[in-house]
Amino acid sequence: MQRLIGPEFFAAMALVYLRQEPPRDRRLMLYGAGFSGFLAGFLPVAHLGYLPDVARLEQALRESYHAADTTALSPKALSALGEAKLLSARLQLAPSLRVLRSDWPIHAIWRHTLHDGPKPQMIGEDVAVLRPVYDPVVVQLPAGGAAFLTALMRGAPLIEALADTAEGFDLGRVLEILLTHNAVIGATP
Repeated sequence: MQRLIGPEFFAAMALVYLRQEPPRDRRLMLYGAGFSGFLAGFLPVAHLGYLPDVARLEQALRESYHAADTTALSPKALSALGEAKLLSARLQLAPSLRVLRSDWPIHAIWRHTLHDGPKPQMIGEDVAVLRPVYDPVVVQLPAGGAAFLTALMRGAPLIEALADTAEGFDLGRVLEILLTHNAVIGATP
């Protein structure tokens, strides 16, 4: 966030936020959950419409980092279910997984700002925040990926989660993202 708006402006803005929303818990890691909402109504940054979503991404990274540790289900164990059982299975996903939908290119903005990535194209992006081991990572989801993962997170069986997706949805890519980032921790047939 500081890199997007500059350290001086960020410090002044953070002070306004701190006065409006003082911490309610001694654990600093829990502070800031309402920052994106604050930014959405903060007139000096109203022209930076993407800023609240970037704040949501940063909050998701923080939450993912502090989420409970889990043990991933191996791809072999998942494939052992067989196709019929897998389609009717409810996948348990790691508590560190976060899904964000945005009308802004939040992944590209984040990469451009932190990692000198290419200049963002102003096209909305959906992302997953995953924690394969210790540090969370941000992965851009293919079209329909956010709806699919949100359905799984609500407890829908795989077949029902697929019904929430559009034609051309790349199930293989989303499952690859989940499995390579240790985000599937169980499957109930």
